[in-house]
Amino acid sequence: MINEKQLLTFFTKNKNIIIIMAIIGIALIFLTDIISPKSGDIKTSSSPKINVEKYLKDTESKVKTLVSGIEGAGNCEVMVTISSGSEYVFATEEKTSQNTTYDKGNETERRQDQEGSENKLIIASSSGGQNPIVVKEILPAINGVAVVCDGGDAMIVKSRIIDTLSTLLGIPSNKISVTKKS
Repeated sequence: MINEKQLLTFFTKNKNIIIIMAIIGIALIFLTDIISPKSGDIKTSSSPKINVEKYLKDTESKVKTLVSGIEGAGNCEVMVTISSGSEYVFATEEKTSQNTTYDKGNETERRQDQEGSENKLIIASSSGGQNPIVVKEILPAINGVAVVCDGGDAMIVKSRIIDTLSTLLGIPSNKISVTKKS
């Protein structure tokens, strides 16, 4: 076991190291306070975060750039259709309750169970009022793509474009139309 003299000797010999460790510990405490999110920093939303029209135009622009780069496609125009707007998944709090009743009377035992659950949205207060907390935002699903390009009449070009867009967008080939530009 360590006695007081050994402990005192250890502290006097290693005084600088102990002071440095204390300073590092205090710095870490302040650093975690700075880095950790405040309650006001929780992302809330009552309006869409993603503008669907901007998402659609950006997707069309990227697809047009990609298709123009395919050998034989040439100059092209692209139109993308989507199913609907963005979908939001909100944070919820689930409360479940279980109630069990036993009735022992006249040599018979009867048991009655009741279960219930309740889901509530978690609401956060922010400067703009109270808004639900958004856990996940699901982008609109792409229904189809129409491509009109200079090389749209060549079967090999059509095949390359359809294969590329099918892989890129995760839609079946029958949802992609490629035709020659007039």
